[in-house]
Amino acid sequence: MRISSEEARHRLRLLPRRSVAIGTIASLDRASLTALASARVIANDVTAVHVATEPETGLTLQQRWREASLTIPLVIVDSPYRELLGPLVAVIEKLHREKGGPLITVVIPEFVPAHWWERLLHTQTAWRLRRALAHLPDVAITMVPYHLRD
Repeated sequence: MRISSEEARHRLRLLPRRSVAIGTIASLDRASLTALASARVIANDVTAVHVATEPETGLTLQQRWREASLTIPLVIVDSPYRELLGPLVAVIEKLHREKGGPLITVVIPEFVPAHWWERLLHTQTAWRLRRALAHLPDVAITMVPYHLRD
């Protein structure tokens, strides 16, 4: 794990000057907006991605996005078989290739419930996505907690 001083200097020169982030969102809510705000802090090129398991949800989100005049580009991926992880990983890989950066950060909103037993309901999708993305090279994963109140 140790590296020489020369290798350390070389690796720092390879760090990207242009940063890219993808914010995964389920809907236009406080948790998603907090995650997108965090993505803007760490990257100058941010794209929001939503997987629509029902055609109406994608259209509704797109309309609300326009009404809110959000400047972050929104990509909606249709998933007719209600699958979430496969289409989301595929679009993240596609955006990584298109944007051409050496590193891409995926920002995932994570609900933090007020009670421990509520974790079974709220945190599964975020953690499953994190596990699905962990094997991709040059992808950093950032979980952004959103605390739910009583």
